[in-house]
Amino acid sequence: MISVKDKVVIVTGAASGLGEADARMLAAEAATVIMTDINTDAGERIAKEIGATFFEQDVSSESRWADLMHWVEKDFGRLDGLVNNAGIAVIADIESTTYRTVATHHVYPS
Repeated sequence: MISVKDKVVIVTGAASGLGEADARMLAAEAATVIMTDINTDAGERIAKEIGATFFEQDVSSESRWADLMHWVEKDFGRLDGLVNNAGIAVIADIESTTYRTVATHHVYPS
């Protein structure tokens, strides 16, 4: 495995499931982990537990991506990797799916 030590890595959808597992593994391997998710409570709790940083983000918001990248550049100076894990299940074929189709089908945990 290529070393991730001291690499700055964003993990989206990091407050649960595979995103959480990825964030935990990267932190254990000494990466600088930036966790993002819409679930602020779990995201902040896990980030604190593993020594990561949390940023509230709805990945379907283009402006939130811009906010995130501006913040990463300002606070960390660079980005070395992205685990683009967050997502929702929209049942449609790839040829007819648009950004608008996905953005209008928010599924938030209760």
